[in-house]
Amino acid sequence: MNPANENIKKLLWKSKMTQEQLTKKVGYKDRSSINKIVNGEIEVPLNKLIKFAEVFNVSVAQLMDLNLLNDNNENTFDLQNMNELYSNIKIRRKKLKITQEELAAKMGLKSGVSINRIEKGYVELSQSRLEELARHLDTTVEKLMGFGTTENTLAKLIILAGLPGSGRSYMVHKMVENNPNITMIKRYSTRNAWIPECENADSIEGATKEDIQKCDIRGFGFGVEYGCKSEDIDTAISQGKLPIIVGGVALVAPLRKIYPNSLSIFLMADPAMQKTVMLRQGHTLETIHERMEYQNSIIFDAFSTSLHDFIVINNYNKVAEEVLYDIIANGYADANIKGAISLKSLKV
Repeated sequence: MNPANENIKKLLWKSKMTQEQLTKKVGYKDRSSINKIVNGEIEVPLNKLIKFAEVFNVSVAQLMDLNLLNDNNENTFDLQNMNELYSNIKIRRKKLKITQEELAAKMGLKSGVSINRIEKGYVELSQSRLEELARHLDTTVEKLMGFGTTENTLAKLIILAGLPGSGRSYMVHKMVENNPNITMIKRYSTRNAWIPECENADSIEGATKEDIQKCDIRGFGFGVEYGCKSEDIDTAISQGKLPIIVGGVALVAPLRKIYPNSLSIFLMADPAMQKTVMLRQGHTLETIHERMEYQNSIIFDAFSTSLHDFIVINNYNKVAEEVLYDIIANGYADANIKGAISLKSLKV
């Protein structure tokens, strides 16, 4: 019998719950599914294992009998981690230079479409299917799920958000110049470039709607469409690089949905300096005031959401640059960076 099924059976007996009670708690329609699970007739998909783990107050890793050095309730795996799992499968496949068709053939699937559906999260994975994937990708279930490796605690993608005039593009260029392990991800925008410098390596301004449609990650804000390609991000990660994208705020949420282990930094310029820079860029006073109000609302919202991890004030000096380096170097390991407002430490 599958380890998860066996453990569910033991925990059900130990809890003294009836199958009917467990059915309601987990969310199945009738107890026949629970009966089949405890008898080993059907496997439990990962999204349901998360629910079973909550009901029995154990970790998903414990239910699956995973080989972890320190297995306890802190080894959480929830629905948000599912996106990371799908991403890890795709990144591992690309790192081994295996096509979707080749992996499908190894697993006895009809075509690469099946692998594509798995990597996009359209397929409910069981433990045995995940074990099969790990075997053909020459890795372990633990690593695909983000356990047993420091990669789970470090950012795999840096999103540097901010409004025009915040100095975000300049900061990214400086970081790439000084660190060969950081690579820029191209961002597409339908906004017209107001100065020639806007057309640079990290963004394509004045993109057409067709360009945006080719991007699988898209956002919309202030009448502007933004987009980027997950393929570019996955390629950078598979090469051992730390990808960084200068994202409009509209791109942050869709990026974090696909890459839960991303680190989002909102770069906020000193208001007086930002006004000067935006005037130089050709913005009207009305637009500047509108954007500044929007910036204030973003900061307010950030305290009650998980949109950003840090706010950094840019006074157009070396201090902000050094703060960004500290954040990236620490990843998620340290939420208390001198010179940055950590939204994690402020949230209850």
